[in-house]
Parts: sequence; C-alpha cells; structure tokens
Amino acid sequence: MYMGTNSLMYYITVSWLSSMLTAFGFSAAQAGTLQGLMQIAAVLPGFLLAPLVGRTKDQSGIAIATAALMALGIAGFLLAPTWSAAWAMSFGAGSGAGLVLALMFMSLRTDSAARAAALSGMSQSVGYFLAAFGPPLAGETHDFFGSWTIPLVACLVLAAAMAGFGALAGRSRQIVSVGSEPAE
Repeated sequence: MYMGTNSLMYYITVSWLSSMLTAFGFSAAQAGTLQGLMQIAAVLPGFLLAPLVGRTKDQSGIAIATAALMALGIAGFLLAPTWSAAWAMSFGAGSGAGLVLALMFMSLRTDSAARAAALSGMSQSVGYFLAAFGPPLAGETHDFFGSWTIPLVACLVLAAAMAGFGALAGRSRQIVSVGSEPAE
C-alpha cells in the first residue's frame, strides 16, 4: 500500500500538473518547465537514499519523510501556486524517494530471493493497479467541480495514508513465510 499510494499520487500529479499550473495562471511553457523540474527532482533522491537506508534497520522515519515531502508539494500547489517551482521539487523528491524506498523494502523485508520476488510481484501489481485509476478519477473530479481543489485535497489524504503505510513498512521486520510471525 505504501508503493500504491505513492504511485497513485505520482500518476495523478504527472498526468495533470501542467493543466493545474495553467489553471493557476502559468503559461504552457512555464507549466512544462515545472513539470520537467519535478521529474528531475524525482531522480535525485536515488543517489542519496541507498547509503542512508543501508545504515538503518528501521526506515519508518524515512518513509514518513517521503510522504511529507509529497504532501508539502501538494499543499503548496493548492495554497501558494506562485511558488510552484519549490513545490514541484518537493513533490518530485518525495515521490522519487518513495519509489526507491518501496523497491528497497522488497529485499529488506524478506529473507530470500524467492520471497523478495513474490513480494515485488504482489506490491507492484497492487500498486500499479491502484495507480491506474488515479488520473481518470482526478480528471473527472476536476471536470465535475470545475476546480483542482478536490483532487489536490484527495492527494493530501493519500499522503497521510502513505505516511501510515510507510511507518508500518519501514519497521525493522522481515517476512519469513506466509502465516508466521515476522522476525525482529
């Protein structure tokens, strides 16, 4: 669910950010530039996250921080769109870090390659299935209400859920087999 909520917010934002920004008064060229800035910011955390995660047994705080960065970006777009460059970088960094961390959890939380593959298959299937519904629902919600406020508030709720799921996924535990207690 951590990966799914991250992907859901990311796909909503990457699909509709340019439209949101033009609705907030940016030109199409400015909106495209900010979209690109968000994508660049999404790549950068991967370089920093791997060494940090390797030094910690519990990654709950890191997982919560990724959701907080995404929430900051979404809240910023909603409340202070003139600062959208900062919000695009915040959201991008949070979503990129969230994806890298979700992928790392698949090996960190298992004790074998087979279990990591099974967890990866389940997480990615559920995560991307959930994420596929985001852009059309956000677009329909925008069309119905004539505003980006409701989709952005929904993303804030999703960021809170992502933080909760991240707190659980980040605990120092491993899945050793189905139906057994996790190893400490």
